[in-house]
Amino acid sequence: MYSQGVIYSGRNRRATVRAQKAWRSSLLLGALMVVSIAINAAIVLATGNGG
Repeated sequence: MYSQGVIYSGRNRRATVRAQKAWRSSLLLGALMVVSIAINAAIVLATGNGG
């Protein structure tokens, strides 16, 4: 099954590259969201529970 996937990806290299780029960008977006949430939480804690 894995080897079939490798052959398939080899046949559609351009499509897989595009998919990899999309996956990477979505991962980056998720990381940015996590970082922003963490920063917001830190600000809330620093200002005394959002007061």
